[in-house]
Amino acid sequence: MNTTKLILALAAVAATAVEDKPVAVAAVLEDNKPDPSPRSLRGKSAGAIEAKLQNRVGGRQPRMGSYVPPEPLNVYVSDWGTEQLLLSRGECESECTVSTSIFWSDPEKSNRIKCVQKGRDGYVCAGEMRTDAVYKLKDTDDDGVADDVKVWFSAAANAEGFPLPIPMSVWDGEEAVYILNAGNELGEEADVVYATKDLNSDGDANEAGEATKWLEFSPSVPFSMEFQGDVAYIYDQNENKEGFVWRAEDKDKSGSVETSHPVDCVDAEGTGNEFCIYAKIAGIPPLGIPVSAAMDGPDVVYVDANFMPASKGVFRMKGGGQIPLTDTELVWDPSLHPVIGDIAGADIRAKDGEIWVTTDARVLRLVDMDGDGKYNSEGETLVWLEGAPLDRPKALDVV
Repeated sequence: MNTTKLILALAAVAATAVEDKPVAVAAVLEDNKPDPSPRSLRGKSAGAIEAKLQNRVGGRQPRMGSYVPPEPLNVYVSDWGTEQLLLSRGECESECTVSTSIFWSDPEKSNRIKCVQKGRDGYVCAGEMRTDAVYKLKDTDDDGVADDVKVWFSAAANAEGFPLPIPMSVWDGEEAVYILNAGNELGEEADVVYATKDLNSDGDANEAGEATKWLEFSPSVPFSMEFQGDVAYIYDQNENKEGFVWRAEDKDKSGSVETSHPVDCVDAEGTGNEFCIYAKIAGIPPLGIPVSAAMDGPDVVYVDANFMPASKGVFRMKGGGQIPLTDTELVWDPSLHPVIGDIAGADIRAKDGEIWVTTDARVLRLVDMDGDGKYNSEGETLVWLEGAPLDRPKALDVV
């Protein structure tokens, strides 16, 4: 990781550290007011915090024409301002009733949650930068607060001695819990994906043989990773040259992905290459590469918070045609939504045809109601959550 990577990381953090400016949005009703200040919730018991949030953050989203939203919705959001992990629940029938609780708050461990994913075993996986660890969290009594918290994998405890300076992404897959680590200026490990497994049923993956290097690649600036079956898609800023979405698959079941001859994916099909470029996202150096991307079936969706207005917004690269993908379409244009204002997309997720984005002090939910493939029409931009307890929302998962 070079100085460019450090600048990019600092810029991504700075982009989310803007002043909270409450706005009136049709999808957020009067009982969803940004009050109290996020930090006023500190030092209170979990029960007291839950009561405050239920009363002051709860909101309703009206039914949108004939659109029937998925039910229920559980939205996990890490917040770097209040240094905690939030759970925002939406019970949807003719409308969505939204309530938010502080899912996990620990002054020593929840400061910088860089990634979050609800796992297949019911636990929520969270990668934290200051403790160099991935935690597993579960709410066993369904009160919206994690009461079962354990260290799944950490730099300090793992027997292999693997560093974990920046856990950028985590994915609870069919074969393992995969952790995407980004190297840092101190030379702590190249960019790597660890495959972690609990082989002795003690609840973690820190013993000998429980963590292996599934994928190593550099130079790069990896930001996110998700799996579709056995295939991983990794978004990489590629040292700020252009954004890549890598496709990685352990085709020979050797336990690791061969990366010595990366090619475009169209060539990989004929050669059996396990590591190839699925999409190329052009940018405007030095700070013009999108900071977050996600898969939506065969499509790639990404947020660009470039300083150049013409390249801001949410974009889609449609899959199913020529690979690698290169053509992009602006599907959410911030200039058409002045009430939302600028966008600094820290994370993005696609679920059931919707796009979710964390930006500034809001979580946005984009719904294509009219079927035009975009999210610019009236009623298609919803503010799922804003104001307290949000301050600087970062990582996101929607289940």
